[in-house]
Amino acid sequence: MTFEFFLYKHSIDFLYPKKTGKNVIASVEPDGEVKQQIIISGHHDSARVFNFYIHQPKLYALRVIGGIGILAAIFLLSTVVSFAGLPQLYTTILAILASVGALIVLQLWFFASKKATPGAADNLVASVMAVESLRQISKNKKEGKGLKYTRVIAISFDAEEEGLRGAYAYAKKHENEFKLIPTYLYNIDCPYFLEDLFFLTSDINGSVKLSDDLADKCRISAERLGYKTEIKPIEFLTGGTDAAELAKVGVEATTMMAMPWDNNARASYYHTPNDTIDHVEKDAVKAGLDVFFDLIKQKDNNII
Repeated sequence: MTFEFFLYKHSIDFLYPKKTGKNVIASVEPDGEVKQQIIISGHHDSARVFNFYIHQPKLYALRVIGGIGILAAIFLLSTVVSFAGLPQLYTTILAILASVGALIVLQLWFFASKKATPGAADNLVASVMAVESLRQISKNKKEGKGLKYTRVIAISFDAEEEGLRGAYAYAKKHENEFKLIPTYLYNIDCPYFLEDLFFLTSDINGSVKLSDDLADKCRISAERLGYKTEIKPIEFLTGGTDAAELAKVGVEATTMMAMPWDNNARASYYHTPNDTIDHVEKDAVKAGLDVFFDLIKQKDNNII
């Protein structure tokens, strides 16, 4: 649980059949020499439906945190019983308590459905934003308004919902390139509501540091454009984003998000069958694109 669920390590992959995932990648070169590159990314795989968001969603945090907490308690109790030499009565009482607690742990087996969500805001719209950004940059270049020395790469990652494995594979393959060329990642995830716009400074349940500097530059761009936003670390037990895997290999990375993002408040459409395009605010999408284009303009002109 620690390695897979909390830290997104691939410690038990050997137990599962292998499947081939596909990242989708394209880029536009600058007019001059490449001196830096900026990646804009989303992910195209959809999450499985989270049953806890459909049935008693207000109890989501209690059911998840409670289940994990009781599992840890059972582990500790088992250790105590095994090594402490407790009297039989105490051992029996602890065994009964552990058995009752196990019922709460077992409900975690039904956390995710076998059915997938439509995945509009999590996260197909972000992949479309990356594609359309690159299309506009290409159009600008053809019209003689290309970037001077900034390569722009658009990526739609695969297998984000399976422990960021698409981003992990990309980062591993291009790690040496990132050491040669200053690289920045503007990742997009869950752009639902404009009023909830923010940029991440940490990832994977707080275990990976993202770029404070890049997140703050995005905040400044957003506020210059008239958008209210903030920067903040990811909360524990809220998962991770593709930005983490590139940050691990030296890329300055942040993730733009636009939804409530803590254990007690999430978008009511997140990881449910209602994650459809009509629940994505156009203004949230526009804000994400506006900030990205302002960022690359500032970067290319060596202003920031």
